[in-house]
Amino acid sequence: MKEPLEISNIHIAVYALTDLGGAERTVPSEDIAARCYELAPERFGWRREPYRSKGWPDKYTARFALECQEAGKRGAC
Repeated sequence: MKEPLEISNIHIAVYALTDLGGAERTVPSEDIAARCYELAPERFGWRREPYRSKGWPDKYTARFALECQEAGKRGAC
């Protein structure tokens, strides 16, 4: 039996961007981060407890995933 494929942060961020209409318009990074957090809070939330308990998304994680996706097109990341 095959092991299930793991969905990467890149896949989640690209899905969030697409879900928010990123193919037709510019989407603010805060909106992308919030959508990523809705989809996978354990990956896109703050790590430290004082902030994690507030339910805030970590914008950097979503931004890095999208930048990595773009860099991957050029053979980097």
